[in-house]
Amino acid sequence: MKTRISNSFKKLWSFQPHNVIVEEPEGKEENSSKETSNKEGEFLSPGPGKTRARLASVASQTRALRSAMIDNLNSKAASTFLDESVDIETLSPEERRERLRYASRVQRDFHQLFKLFCEVEQCTSAESAMPVIIQYAYTLLKADRVSLFRFEQSSQDLVCEYSKDIVGTRVALTSGIVGKCATTGELYNILDTNECSFFNSDVDKQSSYTTKSVLCAPIFNVQGHVVAVLEAINKIEGCFDATDEYVIGLIAFFAGDAFTKSIMLEDAQAATRKAQRLLDVVKALGTARSEGLTQFIEKIANLAYQVVEADKVSVFVVDTLHQELWCTTQDNVLQGVRLPMTEGVIGKVATSGSIINLRDKTESAVQNASFDLKANYHTESVLCLPIFDDKPSRPGIKKKPIAVLQALNSAKGSFDEDDVEILKAFCKEAGSALGSKSFEFAFTKAHIDSRSQTVDFLSSFYEQSAHFKPTLQRRISSGSWMTGADQRHKTTYNTWGLPVFSFDTRILLEAATSFFTHFDLLEKLNIPKRKFDHFLLDVMNLYNPTNPFHNFYHAFSVLHVTFMIISTTDALGQVLNLHDIFSMLVAAICHDVDHPGVSNSYLIKTKDERALMYNDISVLENYHAATTFRLLSNEENDILVNFTDSDKIKIRKMIIQAILSTDMAHHYEMLADLEKVSKPSKENPEDRELMRNSIVHMADLSAQTMPTQLAMSWGDRVISEFKTQAELEKSKGVKLEPFFASLEDQGEIAKLQLNFVDIFVIPLWKILSEMFPEPFAEAMSNLEQNRQTYALACTELSSVSVVTTFYE
Repeated sequence: MKTRISNSFKKLWSFQPHNVIVEEPEGKEENSSKETSNKEGEFLSPGPGKTRARLASVASQTRALRSAMIDNLNSKAASTFLDESVDIETLSPEERRERLRYASRVQRDFHQLFKLFCEVEQCTSAESAMPVIIQYAYTLLKADRVSLFRFEQSSQDLVCEYSKDIVGTRVALTSGIVGKCATTGELYNILDTNECSFFNSDVDKQSSYTTKSVLCAPIFNVQGHVVAVLEAINKIEGCFDATDEYVIGLIAFFAGDAFTKSIMLEDAQAATRKAQRLLDVVKALGTARSEGLTQFIEKIANLAYQVVEADKVSVFVVDTLHQELWCTTQDNVLQGVRLPMTEGVIGKVATSGSIINLRDKTESAVQNASFDLKANYHTESVLCLPIFDDKPSRPGIKKKPIAVLQALNSAKGSFDEDDVEILKAFCKEAGSALGSKSFEFAFTKAHIDSRSQTVDFLSSFYEQSAHFKPTLQRRISSGSWMTGADQRHKTTYNTWGLPVFSFDTRILLEAATSFFTHFDLLEKLNIPKRKFDHFLLDVMNLYNPTNPFHNFYHAFSVLHVTFMIISTTDALGQVLNLHDIFSMLVAAICHDVDHPGVSNSYLIKTKDERALMYNDISVLENYHAATTFRLLSNEENDILVNFTDSDKIKIRKMIIQAILSTDMAHHYEMLADLEKVSKPSKENPEDRELMRNSIVHMADLSAQTMPTQLAMSWGDRVISEFKTQAELEKSKGVKLEPFFASLEDQGEIAKLQLNFVDIFVIPLWKILSEMFPEPFAEAMSNLEQNRQTYALACTELSSVSVVTTFYE
């Protein structure tokens, strides 16, 4: 067979760019079925900086190759045509003329190649360089047809992009001389196609052409992968020889350099565009924080289309309580789809927290079969990423995703590493905003589970149908509350269902003081009694008495429950120290100080100055903590006056942490942390912090652990407060919370109350009651009784079937 695989071509590539440049390329392809690592907090920016640096490096090193190329060419000419071992005097005149003709040709070709090198170096894209390369190839190779076939990743075909008559022709990667060249990376010089076993005449038949001889050279990119093939057919005079092989090898090298620079420039431009799109997305997510849950998740899915080319993007929220994934995307097919956390690609991502990128069509369809079945869809490629909130996790505890983003069927055939990186950044931003809505999600899903309307937002605590008219005491002046206090109530302070609404505020202040003195805190911590009384009075007077729910009665109730838990739990007393107990009691009484009677959502939607100050994050909780320390900064209220500087810093941190932990956005994270602690240790600061925060938080959620009459009264009050907010929203012209439309429907309120008890109150109280069983028997009994009351109300008012009990 008259076929040559050029050795000189192999020697030429000893100085090709992919061997010279040793920097590892970004976005290296990996096995499509492997899961991509997702280290927490890790993000490699898709910005163009590194790409531009590599582009400059390639250009610099390519210019450095000029001298090597010249030396190589001159050496080739000398060794092939000017062999000094040959005595010219012994050559015949004809041999001398032949030798001179070859030397002239090499010199002429060298100058042409040098001009080609210079022209290609000035081109900034393959599109501008390729016509120049093809033109010089015709000149240098004296071929009848010169064509360039580019490898198409999606189809695995070689597509002719440059030719005088076969542009657009496709050749299978396993077919013909061009395919052979692409798969082996070798240069082929076919002197006679009739004697070539792998010559394919299909292209000749399509173009009515006769191929006699073929010279093919692969074109490599900077990573050393074949990206194209340069083909010269039918030399006009004679056959392609060793010099032609060397020339086409150099032309292919120049083409590879052009492809490399073009691709890198395109990558840099694409990265810049993606970075800009990501910035636009981040801004859009920021403005969407105040939207309801379902609208916000829909916004996430829609914005994802802007950063990745996918046929379908959906967001599944993780429901750890029911071990399932729930899709809230407003899609006619996907809306409401639920998948167990043990099934499919989405389930793997939700449980492992890793990224999965499946490029193979068959494997994608198999792995995502459960989704396809429920969504009536056919998956060909899938990219799944976990969404984490931005809250730090406890040491040694792996963070769990709060949601999963799934992108299906890339427009490019499969999702590449650029898609992975840009979506990682996107999910990080989305998680920061979505994490604050975990409470809303749980209530929304629970409401839908009970076959009621979708609730987009619910940021408060207790629901119950009734009508409440607040009748609170007027504010009182300093020094008057201790005079004439009714001592008969002292014996009732140490009871679980303390009837707070039957007491005068003077009695409540006296009781509050007794909770501190019970542990001898004022004496042991050297707290001046006068300053303490003044501080407590100022705290009470900052609670708005016109708030039906968030008033001083609620603050006292939370303080009382916190005291009850600490004082009646022997095991807990062995964990907490005096500073812990002091900071918990202060946080409990101050956790809602100066509450405006509206929710965080309202403040964010109306652009209240507090929302602007705290960047829409735990707005009220941050405000309450700040207000507490503004009070303490008053000399008359400075109960920390005798603390050391280091103790002041420590106590301040404890109080702030406990108040911030009352934000329901932290509820699920707290549950997860509690599940990891079987027996808290006094020697472990993290255990003590978790106990402090959890107890104040559960005291804040204690209304439904009270006797039924008292629990219903708390429910009346919060409904009254909701109605006030609804009127404010109407007057401000902001979007009314959908939940507020059901405030007159007793059946809807009963279902929401039941859902709240099942989803939030019972799981938290159950964990701590198992950890410290002594003080919780009465509370858990009340909680079960109240739950049955709501379940019965649901059955009677709306015929909704409910389970008998949640926690048996």
